[in-house]
Amino acid sequence: MRSIFFIASEEKEYVCLAPLYSEVSKSKISVKIFKFFEEAETSGSGFLSFLDDPYPIVVVATPSTLHYISSVRPRWSYTAVGCEHGISPFKKFTYSDGFLDYDHYFAPTALWLNRLQALYPDRRTHFHQGDYPRLEELKGDVQRLQGTDPPDRLPESWRNENPKIRQLVVFTWGIDEQALRSLPDKNGIVYLLHPAQAELTQNVSFENASLLVSKPEITSALIAFANVVFGDLSSLTLETAYMHPKTYLVLDRALYIKDHNLDEELLDRGSKYYAMIPQTDLRIEDRYILDLSNLRRCLADGEVEDSFSALSLNARLLPPNRSRENSFCAEGIMEIANSIHEYKAGWEQRDYRSVVPKFLVEAYRAILGRDPDHEGLRTYMQILQDSDETPLVAGLSILMELARSEEGRAVASRRGISWPQIVIE
Repeated sequence: MRSIFFIASEEKEYVCLAPLYSEVSKSKISVKIFKFFEEAETSGSGFLSFLDDPYPIVVVATPSTLHYISSVRPRWSYTAVGCEHGISPFKKFTYSDGFLDYDHYFAPTALWLNRLQALYPDRRTHFHQGDYPRLEELKGDVQRLQGTDPPDRLPESWRNENPKIRQLVVFTWGIDEQALRSLPDKNGIVYLLHPAQAELTQNVSFENASLLVSKPEITSALIAFANVVFGDLSSLTLETAYMHPKTYLVLDRALYIKDHNLDEELLDRGSKYYAMIPQTDLRIEDRYILDLSNLRRCLADGEVEDSFSALSLNARLLPPNRSRENSFCAEGIMEIANSIHEYKAGWEQRDYRSVVPKFLVEAYRAILGRDPDHEGLRTYMQILQDSDETPLVAGLSILMELARSEEGRAVASRRGISWPQIVIE
């Protein structure tokens, strides 16, 4: 029986994989879950077990995580299974050929599955009908909170506000800073940012409204106690509409930066593809759509105009009804683990595959203030593997290259003077 490793390169992926891991871990299969960079930095037991396993099954929530994994062991040496970290099918990546990097992929909705099957009929990937266990977990969290007092982790001004004027606004990645600044600054409003744009909390401040970063521990509470929710094309907007009867969709190009991850035609009212889910025949009806000016007016007035309807989701946008103990994804993954027994020979763990990622993660975090991108990780892994220099000299040259980069200089300028601490073990 094959071992299964659930691996996340970002917090949002970990949150989405955790319920699935919980289901699969109840079986007799060997299962582990970990965050790639945390385990790589500490040479954690999950990371080392993954490197030592002769032919594991790897479950990830984004194709990009496979790029990190391929830096530490070759792609042929494991079976890659993809699940999704949301149900929103609007962004470009949701129909890209990145899904062909998987051996198996469990689509969260029927629309998602049918679209990929139509786009890639000669696929290498086996596409399956899956679901989204995180959605049921979120719904359960919201239901448990309803009827209780708002928890202390929510902003005090929001907790003490009249429940009827609590408004929540959800944003996907790519929100424009100036658009955010233009929104009403009123008590009772919470603007919820995508985790990848947490830096906006340093640049934008409201005197009365609250600006927060989406985290599992506060997101469910905000949904539970909001009187009305406004959201853009974020997956969280659709997930909220699944459980909150007063969820309204905001669609406006002016909300986003230049390099957002949405088709321009989707946001263009003059295009025949306006409000169309890309590569499908499904359109969001006009009665469900607010533009930026509508959003500002509704927030300022504290009520939604009668001409707009709360978002009603087409069944194709939702995961299939669950009538079994385990999710479609969990059952499918366990079936793969039980049905593929052969091991691919030739994989041999090398010490550098555990030591080098630890060094590189520490270097990126110390100098650039972030985790490595997959290209940088792969490139420097190869350099350190092939270098004729001693590890200390080769490592120092990489530190200097990072520090001298344009990004490294910008980070150093923002931080002010700082001296690195070098520890030689």
